Amino acid sequence: MTDDPGEPPVDAGAAGGVAPRHEDVPPREDVPPREGVPPREGVPPREDVPPREDALLEDEAFATDAALLEDVLLEDVLLVVRAQRDEADIIRDFRCEQATGIGGRLLGVSAGDLGGQSLLAAAPAEWQAVDICRAVVASGVPVVFEIPPVVGRDPFLATASKYRDGCIITGRAVPGADLYDSLTGLPTRALLMDRISQDLLRSKRSGRSVVVLMVDLDNFAAVNDDLGHDVGDALLTAVGQRLREVLREADTIARLGADEFVALCPEVGTEEQAGMIARRLATALARDFDLLGATVNPGASIGVTLSTPNSTPDDLLRDAGSALSQAKRSGGGQWALSTDDMHKVAVGIMRREDELRNAIGADQFELHFQPIVDLTSERIVAVEALIRWEHPEAGRILPDEFIAATERRGLMTQMGAWVVDRACRVAASWPVGGRWPEPRIAVNISVRQLGVGTLPDLVKQALHEHGTRPDRLVVEISEPDLISADPDIVSELVELADLGIRIAVDDFGTGHSGFSYLRPLPVSQIKIDRSLIAGLGTDSTDTAITSSLVAVGAGLDLEVVAEGVERPEQLELLRTMGCPFAQGWLWQAATTADAIERLLLRDEPLTRTQ
Repeated sequence: MTDDPGEPPVDAGAAGGVAPRHEDVPPREDVPPREGVPPREGVPPREDVPPREDALLEDEAFATDAALLEDVLLEDVLLVVRAQRDEADIIRDFRCEQATGIGGRLLGVSAGDLGGQSLLAAAPAEWQAVDICRAVVASGVPVVFEIPPVVGRDPFLATASKYRDGCIITGRAVPGADLYDSLTGLPTRALLMDRISQDLLRSKRSGRSVVVLMVDLDNFAAVNDDLGHDVGDALLTAVGQRLREVLREADTIARLGADEFVALCPEVGTEEQAGMIARRLATALARDFDLLGATVNPGASIGVTLSTPNSTPDDLLRDAGSALSQAKRSGGGQWALSTDDMHKVAVGIMRREDELRNAIGADQFELHFQPIVDLTSERIVAVEALIRWEHPEAGRILPDEFIAATERRGLMTQMGAWVVDRACRVAASWPVGGRWPEPRIAVNISVRQLGVGTLPDLVKQALHEHGTRPDRLVVEISEPDLISADPDIVSELVELADLGIRIAVDDFGTGHSGFSYLRPLPVSQIKIDRSLIAGLGTDSTDTAITSSLVAVGAGLDLEVVAEGVERPEQLELLRTMGCPFAQGWLWQAATTADAIERLLLRDEPLTRTQ
């Protein structure tokens, strides 16, 4: 890492240059106790905090059962260190992750000497790891110990907090979570949120801001698809390393998930300085990566936000995410600073996401249905169920405005179950008979509903409860989700097909892949994406691709449905290509179940809108 003159100033304790190593620091037993803090042997137990053997830092070892201890709010952290274990899982050293001048002086060095370094190497030669812990206790310096987990235990953060009677080690467990990403070695969300909290506490005293920068790779999916997951993993690791190289020792780089990283920079004075950091990151990520024989340049977008006196960690991540979205909307490869308007939008989104939790129970959702027609007769043969949110104040909200939020809040499984149940109920209520078969109902299934073993039973229950035949139900999954489907997802789709349910590939032609992924899948229908249909007759490439996809479907004995047909000339071209089915506004926009029932009762071709 570097300390560039253009960076925000670091803590005053480290700003005065690198102090010489104190070679004359006496061994631990000769260090006099800090004034006002009695030696550890004579520390009486705090009257209102009963002493616990596993909460005290014993001479023999660092307490590693901190997951059992009470949480302590630490407001004055001066040193952040990460324990280093040996092959026997014994803590032998501590690596400095963050320090101030005061934190450094307890070992007789300046904070500038400590950043990213072994504390044991900085300490007197005869010291061991336990002596470092003793020095912390004797000094009363508030410190955060990041303790990697041992086998069979949850990771946790331990804090050494100075009470009036001395120093006590306590822990805050992070059950079921890793503090460090297994691929990149960077902090994960759990550790990032803790560090943001500590930096915000310090910023209230210093009056300087905390800057959070959210970084997202623009074309990471293409790297994975075109060059393979090994190159993708190597890219993520290299991105983390490059980001660390251009930031200060006091800054944090975390991996939030997939191809998303977060840079946390404390003690920043102005928006201009925040912008300088963003430009430095953007410049670093604009350079090519040479990975496993491939040259990769995925590009990156960055969202930037600065803290206010009332900011919380969630506020900063939310606002940085809003700024990131703005950067991506501007074409990618750019950075954007969060504004008050963005903040208001983000707050509105968060409020809307909170309302989603109650919407299903409050019966605020409704299914609308768009007809799928036979192109020879132009009669209804099926319908696609499309969800709508009838918000009590905002009115009707379309899926594009809430599906992503549903996935973020982990509500997709619950919503998907509601859609399947309601679709089966509606199908059972529609009239039967006439010269045409009963219409099938297609429902969209998110990949998040698959692979956990619950969808087949959920579907069987809905079919049984409403008396709907399985062959009237079509399950649609987006092509990009199916291209990388794991064996558990394939197994569930096979189980659904064995029930007599049809499996359809939605958004067909958008996956940028061959068709080999279809081999293990029990697919009976493909739906050509509306983006290709929109170019029929006006774009030669779209027209050629659509014609090829229709031929592929026929060759594989699959039903082919063209989505988004809006003009008569598109219909005529599809008929010429031999496409058997289509849906779109040329016949009918999505409408209510009652309106579809009236169309079915007419038992005649649909009237075109133009």
